[in-house]
Amino acid sequence: MGVAVTGPFPYVGVSGLLYLVLFTIVVPVLAIRSARRMRDAPLPDRLAVFRSVLIQQLAILGVAWYVARTEWVPIYVAPDALLKALGLAGLATATLVLAFRPMWRRAVERGEARIQLLMPSTRVERILWLLVSLAAGIAEEVAYRGVLWVLLERLLGSSVAAAVIASLVFGVSHVLQGWRSAVVISFVALGMHGLVRATGSLLAPILVHVAYDMIAGLSYAALHRAHRQRVTTDPAWPIVR
Repeated sequence: MGVAVTGPFPYVGVSGLLYLVLFTIVVPVLAIRSARRMRDAPLPDRLAVFRSVLIQQLAILGVAWYVARTEWVPIYVAPDALLKALGLAGLATATLVLAFRPMWRRAVERGEARIQLLMPSTRVERILWLLVSLAAGIAEEVAYRGVLWVLLERLLGSSVAAAVIASLVFGVSHVLQGWRSAVVISFVALGMHGLVRATGSLLAPILVHVAYDMIAGLSYAALHRAHRQRVTTDPAWPIVR
C-alpha cells in the first residue's frame, strides 16, 4: 500500500516529537512573523529569495528524511499503479491551474506586492524558480504528506484528524502569500492527502506540487508582462508597479 499511517512501530520517539514541534508550531509561527514583517518592509531581492527558499527546502527534505529513518516512517514513492497515479496527477494539476488562473490574473491587475516574489522575470530567475519548484514539490510532500501525517496519526490515533491538522499547518506555513491563499492552500493540501490514499504513494502529489508551482510562477510573470503591455496602450488599466 501507500504511505502507512500505522506502522510496525506505532509510537512517536524523541526525534518525532521534535519534528512535530518544529512543523506544527515553530514553522507556522516563523511564517506568521515573516508575513507581518513583509507587510511594511520593502520587497527583498527576488534572486536572494529564490536562493533562500531553495536552501530551506533542501533543509526540510534532509530533516524529514532523517526523522523518517529514525522513526520508522515508510516513504513510498513508487505507486501501486503508475498509470493511475500519472492520470490523477495530470487531472489534479489541470484542475488547479484552470481554477486558480483567474485569481492569478486579478492579483496581477491589482498589483499585489506579494506576487512580485512569485514571478521569475530573467533567465537566471526562471532557472532558479524551476529548481525551487522541484525542491518544494519533493521536500514538502515528503515532510507534510509523508512524515508529519504519519507521526500525527500515531499520536492522535486518527488518520483523518492527522490529515486535517497537517493540511492546516501547511496552509499557515504559506501565510506569506496572504491569509486567503493560506486557507486555499490548506484545502489543496487536504486534496493531496486524498491523492496519497488513492494512489498508494507520494508520487502523484509530488508531480502535482512541482507542476503547479512551475506553472504558477511562469504564469504570473507572463500575466505581468501582458498587463504592462496593455497599460502602455490603454491608460484606463491600472499600472502594476
